[in-house]
Amino acid sequence: MLDSSTQSEAATPHAMRRLSDARRQRLATVNARLVEQFHIEKGHASLFRGVCVRLDAGSTAHTLCIEEV
Repeated sequence: MLDSSTQSEAATPHAMRRLSDARRQRLATVNARLVEQFHIEKGHASLFRGVCVRLDAGSTAHTLCIEEV
């Protein structure tokens, strides 16, 4: 039988792994939604600044509840 300090040490990696997995899943979900919403995969911009402008415009439209036409 393990004493309480050994049990908490054994549980810590498992708890950290679960937290890490949950965060990774959340990031993957948010990323997928943003890619779908802003059509980032179609990369029409030739410069990084163009990509930033597209993302800014899309996030502003989303914030103001303006739908794509």
